[in-house]
Amino acid sequence: VSVLMLVLALVASCAQWEEFKTSPMDPASTVTLTLNATGDSSIMVNVSNSKDGYVSILLFEGTGVEVPAEQEDKESYLSGNVSYLDFESMEAKAGETMVVSFYDVIQDATYEVMALASNTDGIIGTPVVLEVKTADTHSPVILGYDPGYDAAGVLEQGDPITLYFDEPVVY
Repeated sequence: VSVLMLVLALVASCAQWEEFKTSPMDPASTVTLTLNATGDSSIMVNVSNSKDGYVSILLFEGTGVEVPAEQEDKESYLSGNVSYLDFESMEAKAGETMVVSFYDVIQDATYEVMALASNTDGIIGTPVVLEVKTADTHSPVILGYDPGYDAAGVLEQGDPITLYFDEPVVY
């Protein structure tokens, strides 16, 4: 029995085992982001991915949003785990252009739109940021005032009157 075990051990030690080979990962996607249109209260952008995978588009108020450089930070942005005004995420086919719309934004304001794309292996490319300024083509409309129209009594000189508009008004 011990001779049999010795022969088996010798045969097993001479066996040629195939070397493990990793399959190559697809390079990161490149995302393209362009302005489609802006309105008083809307922003529309075109976004496309260079490879099959996923695209996330985030809307931020103002300018100066931090662009993520590390893979872990990019994953947070891609999944929407950051503070934003609006967020869209979708599956994307290579080269297909999609239109993404954001509504209920303030007119005559500056926003930043960020797009990130990943390929099917989950490798996230470099984020792209687009600065957008909404239009201001409509005049403000008074929604109400205080004291109201049916308020009893007469206001004294210097008493406050508050006007409420449908948009921010700067005077």
